[in-house]
Amino acid sequence: MRLQIVGRRGGVRPGDGGELARVISAPYKLELPLSWSTSSLRRFASALAMGLALIVCGLLWLRSSVAPLSEFDQTFYIGIAHDLRATGRFTDGFVFAPADAQQLRPAGMRFAPLYPGLVAATAGWDGDFARAMACVVRSHGNDAGCPTEAGVIRLLQLGMLAVFLWLVWWIAGNVLESQRAGWIALLLAGMTVPYLLRYVNYVMTEMTALLLLTSAIAAAVRARRGPSVGWLVVAGVCLGLTALTRPAYLYLGYACALVGLALVCWREPRLRSLLLLLGFVAGLGATVLPWIARNAVVLGRPALTYGYDSHVLALRVAYNRMNWEENGLFYVCGLPGG
Repeated sequence: MRLQIVGRRGGVRPGDGGELARVISAPYKLELPLSWSTSSLRRFASALAMGLALIVCGLLWLRSSVAPLSEFDQTFYIGIAHDLRATGRFTDGFVFAPADAQQLRPAGMRFAPLYPGLVAATAGWDGDFARAMACVVRSHGNDAGCPTEAGVIRLLQLGMLAVFLWLVWWIAGNVLESQRAGWIALLLAGMTVPYLLRYVNYVMTEMTALLLLTSAIAAAVRARRGPSVGWLVVAGVCLGLTALTRPAYLYLGYACALVGLALVCWREPRLRSLLLLLGFVAGLGATVLPWIARNAVVLGRPALTYGYDSHVLALRVAYNRMNWEENGLFYVCGLPGG
């Protein structure tokens, strides 16, 4: 598609004549390729959305506070990451697995491997964080004087938050086929930044899982244009990585596969629908099956995880069974110094 601008090079004054006058007064066409201008505008809008996300996240992050590394579930992942660095073994961490006489812990599968591996990798680049991790492990999370430095992992999670906002902008604009919808979605998502920054500063799985799940959705939206088997493979890989961060998301993969199977049965052409489903399942399976195989070989359990779900369920059941007096004491103990 081209835009044509039709006009004249100039007028013919009295007295002008001959071939020169005809050349000057001849009509001309200026053709501009709209595809170039549209793609340039899209690239500019994409860069602008990413830039705004980075600026908003960065400015608000500078005003945020940092909690001790022993707060909430940070000790789970710090303990596993410390063991990975010290022994090369994936364990359940010091919270759930006591060390033997050589200060070694057995292999474990209570948690999924992706986030502890990420924490261990960033500790290799951040010496202050590595020393803070060692202090938390030595004290079993009971030393309030342990350093709180974790600059690399927190900066990485800040980048994850910015990319998440950009993906929200891209998904909304593509699903609703409206740039305006994308900007509105970005504005609404930006309102959650002050809350999400809490998880940027925690060494916990929330930001990683949020980015990976949103990436899976974005890949599925991109696959809708074709439809594209390749992009559904990417969607399956991203969802598999999400499950390797928080195992409960594997059930979402099962649900997506069931919906895809239903579409194969009712949508024509069935062969094309089957190829799309197989692409998604292949991406998901190729991501999670190696860890399941490791657990089967090392621990005798062909599963993604084992132990943490029953632990959390026991806590929930105990919470629901508390009487009024126990509820009151629970909230009093939750106060500072309680």
